[in-house]
Amino acid sequence: VSQATWSQPENRPSRSAESILAKRLESGEFKPSRDELFELARHADPYVAHAARRVLADETHSWTPDEITRLTPTDRLQALLAIKPGTRIDPDTAETACECWVPLFLSDTDEHVQFEALRWIAEARLTEHLPAVEDIFARSDVSFKLFEAAIATWNALSGHPELGVRNTPKLLERVRDTSSSPQIRAYALRLLPNEWVGLDDVNSEESDRKDGLTIELMRKLL
Repeated sequence: VSQATWSQPENRPSRSAESILAKRLESGEFKPSRDELFELARHADPYVAHAARRVLADETHSWTPDEITRLTPTDRLQALLAIKPGTRIDPDTAETACECWVPLFLSDTDEHVQFEALRWIAEARLTEHLPAVEDIFARSDVSFKLFEAAIATWNALSGHPELGVRNTPKLLERVRDTSSSPQIRAYALRLLPNEWVGLDDVNSEESDRKDGLTIELMRKLL
């Protein structure tokens, strides 16, 4: 072997400080305070952040909505990410947890928290929250990102997750709704497929497109 010049001794890199910290968190060797855990959950290293959220998850059963609402927006987001996995593992408590936490996070004042709440609803198929999801993409103050997320969640709850952020009938309904804010109608218009623009009610041969964006409607929108 000593004659084999192509064979080199194995030089394993030393473990990084981040990997050591993550291991200490997971093993329970390092027991930071809750405030420190929230700070670590925002760590740039994904393994440290994940380990911190796993430790936080063990404490979520003692949390109350009042104390979570008093946290900063970034910590409320980490609280959501810590609570959510537990609802998948323990089905006995999942329903109660969802009833308690999902409405709280969905009505949060921070867009990032609302976005993750919508993701939670879509992934878990929490159809009981469909009316609340519809309320989001009817609001006048919602951002385009949140509007897209609400459409995608609505599609998932309606049994059509493959549509993603596209749902032509729903989008057209919003475009035509004169009671909706101009901003929301513009969002819906932006998401409509190009082939639905400029269709004429009289000349269109495709019956399912006769209610598309006709020239008359486009004039009104202009």
